[in-house]
Amino acid sequence: MAAGDSRAALGEAPVTSPEPVPPPLPPKPPVEGECCGRGCEYCVWVYYDQALRRYEAALAQWRERYGGPA
Repeated sequence: MAAGDSRAALGEAPVTSPEPVPPPLPPKPPVEGECCGRGCEYCVWVYYDQALRRYEAALAQWRERYGGPA
């Protein structure tokens, strides 16, 4: 059990950071020339799309938790 978990079990509020938690950063799209345009199975655009989906999910969780408009 982590320190924060034991506090919650005792009915105490978990320790929070005084600094605001920044929103996740979006992935950078591939730069011109990184994609060969041949429709590769492991194209840089496929990886970018996967990273973008993870970012959108992380941002939605961040907004839900911290209520930010970012």
